This record gives sequence, structure tokens and C-alpha cells, in this order.
Amino acid sequence: MTLPKIYHPLLLSLLLFSVPSSAQELFELEPGQSMLMYGKGPGQDATINPFEGQDCFAVIENTGEYSFIIRVQFQGEITLSQIIKPGETKQLLFKAHHELYLDGTAEGTMGASVDYRPLESESESNSLLKRYFQNMLNPQVDPTAPQLINYPTLAYSPETRWEFGVSSLYVYSANRDLTNRLSEIKAFTFYTQENQYGFWLDHALYTDQNKWFVFGRARYQSFPLFYYGIGPESPSEFTALIDGNYTLLRERIFREIKPSLYFGLELDYQNLGSVDYLETSSNYIAPEFGTNGSSNLGIGLGLHYNSIHNAMNPREGLFSEWAFLRYSDQFGSDFNFTTFISDSRIYRPVKENTVFAAQLYGQFTTGNAPFNMLSLMGGESLMRGYYLGRYRDKNLLAGQVEYRILPFSFSKRWGASVFLAAGQVYGTDHDFDWNGFLPTGGAGLRYLIFPDKDIYTRIDVSYTREGSGVYFFIGEAF
Repeated sequence: MTLPKIYHPLLLSLLLFSVPSSAQELFELEPGQSMLMYGKGPGQDATINPFEGQDCFAVIENTGEYSFIIRVQFQGEITLSQIIKPGETKQLLFKAHHELYLDGTAEGTMGASVDYRPLESESESNSLLKRYFQNMLNPQVDPTAPQLINYPTLAYSPETRWEFGVSSLYVYSANRDLTNRLSEIKAFTFYTQENQYGFWLDHALYTDQNKWFVFGRARYQSFPLFYYGIGPESPSEFTALIDGNYTLLRERIFREIKPSLYFGLELDYQNLGSVDYLETSSNYIAPEFGTNGSSNLGIGLGLHYNSIHNAMNPREGLFSEWAFLRYSDQFGSDFNFTTFISDSRIYRPVKENTVFAAQLYGQFTTGNAPFNMLSLMGGESLMRGYYLGRYRDKNLLAGQVEYRILPFSFSKRWGASVFLAAGQVYGTDHDFDWNGFLPTGGAGLRYLIFPDKDIYTRIDVSYTREGSGVYFFIGEAF
């Protein structure tokens, strides 16, 4: 069978990227003590800054058990004042001729380390690259500021040959207020050696005080679709390789009606056009609806409960969505059908830096849905290890559990997860069967790529009865 594509992001080789710096110096501060680190000259400064007279980075780590304050002054005026908590590391843009102080609180004796790093490396050819990854991977000077990452991707499969892509992620909090939930915009574009291409755009946006929630995704791609048939007993090898242009626009616009409870409009437009059957097998059976493509618009309503602060790395809370979408020729659709969706998730901390996550998902269809809009099993989020659409039918019921360590107790950035899932599709010709659930499971590594936003990148390996899949993404699977 065709296995999920394996991604080899070039970013991964840079995760351990380091920048030369001066030796760190360790200090202790007594309660209420203020200590000058640098800025008034020999005999008064507690540290030596090898970049004297130049702009540089000051890297301060809280190595003790109590918080203290980082203070920067210029000509007697305070230009920066930040609290640094135990275990935190902050990298500051330290301007020339400024003064750096550490101010103790009244809690107890505090520990700190101070280091200085250059803005420019010795080699001008790679200084911009080093600075980019240093700024990306190290804590921000201002944790309320938005953050952007761009990185290349590389993938290979026999059907597409080499695939080259670029991914982007932009995260922020409305009004730069960290009490607002984290908003995200993700983009991905790719091109293959078989002249296939695509563009994806996903977003989850909150307004101030989380009053409005806009959640959706867009897809446009010219890419082959592997069709295995309909139902849980479809063949292990695909029966048709279908080429075409696929467009998806899915949007949810919700208004908070009670704390964490949202209600609103759901829209879904999907078009499969320019269909061409590149390859069919002897046991290929054409689907009853949508064989030559179709265009369908669905309109519906959704009820959404969400108490999660960070959707890319939920550590505690509940998420539940109940929605229906009606596709009708009155809206310009080629087919008439209705889809009902139920998606419920729970996240619970088990002990420090560990999370237990669980999800139960159902998608149920009535009417005459085209084959490309049936319930699809597989993909990078639910039922990892199966090609998305390996199994399809009118109904899908699936669940998964995952145990995440974010991060390990011996590391500030590396973590891991293990996960198990089971699911099945069923429909008019295939009844639901309690013994019909297909299992999948695996494990993955995590790396804290945005410390201030608590966002990890993940590499997951998942195994099924039919093969395996490898996935690289930023943010948790669910």
C-alpha cells in the first residue's frame, strides 16, 4: 500500500544550533540586593562584557528558587524592567553604553548566570542565518510580541518524487495581552518533481477578551488522490490514482455566549475539478457519487466549548464541538447531503510537565455525498499511520489517547510522547461493528521551539497493521 509521505525538514538539523559566546558567570543575590552587572566600568561592574562599546545580546538565566528583576538603564532612565522566574532564561538586546542590573526580591537568596553574545558572528556569510535561528529559538526580549517562523520542508514518495516546500507559522495574542488566548496562522506551499503543487492556510484567531473566535482552513492543490474504495473492507492496494484540482474553504465564525462557550456559523466549500484517472486496477469500482468531480457548498451551525489557552500545546482544559452542515442544490451544490460532526477532547496534567490528552471524534453523513466528501480516516492528527482516505464511508468513529512529557525533567527543551488510537468507518453497506476498530500507535520526540509561547515541534512515528508513517509538524496533533 501507499504509505504516508515522510517529511525531512531542513529545520531539524538546526535545532541544536549554537552561537559562540563569552563564558557564563554565576552570582547570588541576597533578598532586596541590587547588583550592577555591567555599565559603569572596571571596579564597579560584576561582569566583563567582551563586546564593550557595541550592541550585543545579554543572556540572563535564573538558576535559583526565587524570582528577581532584570533592569536596564541609560543615562539614569530605566529602559527595561522584567521579572525572571526560576528556571527561565531571557535574552535581551543590550545596547552599547547602557547599564545592566539584577534586583533581588524579598523572598530569599537568588541565583543567576549572565552571559553576553554577539549580534554578528565572525563569518559575515552566515551571520544573518545564525541571528535568525538565535532569535527564533531563544526566549524573546518581549514575551508579548508576536512571533514568526519560516522554514523549508523536503519530502519524498514514489508517486511524487521529491517535494520541496516552505512552511510559516505566525502566533500572537490579541492586543499583546497574554491573558487572551494564543492565535495562530499557519501557511504551507509545495511543489513536486511531477509538477504537482499546493497551498495551505490554517488559522485560529481570537479577538480581545476571547469574545470572537474565527477558526478555519483553506486548501488549493493539484495533487493525486489515492482511492481504495468505500467501506472498512476496501483493498489493501489503491484501486485508482485520481488526479485533479482540489479547493477547500472551511470557516467557523463563533461568538462567546457564556465563558468559554461559543455559538456561530459554519461554512464549507469544496470543489474537485479537472479529474483525470491516471491509473485504475482490475478491481476498481467507480464511486456512485462524484466520480468526475463536483462542487458543493455547506452552511450550518456549531456549538463550541473551549477552555484551552494554547491550542498548539494544550496542557489543561476541555474542547468540544458539535456542528452540522447542510449541502443543498439550493446553495449551488451538485449533491444534497448533511454532515454532523462531534469532536471532544480533554487535557489533564498528571504531574509536573506531563499531560494526558484524549479525543473522541465522530463524523456522520446522510444523503448522497460525493466520494471525496465522505468521512475519511487517517492523516497527521487522528489515526496517524494511515494515509488520509485509506478508509472512507458515510460515518467515522475514532478516538485516541496520548501521554506527553513537555519537557523531560533533565532538559529544558526536549520532550516526548506516546499515543494509541482506534477507529472505523461504516455506512449503508457496512454496519458498525464493535470488533471492527483498527488500531494504530506510536511515539514521538518534542522540541520547544518557541519558549515564550510554549510551542513545540513534533516528530511522530506511528505503526498500523498495514505499515507506518512519519510526521513532522509544529504544534501537537490535537
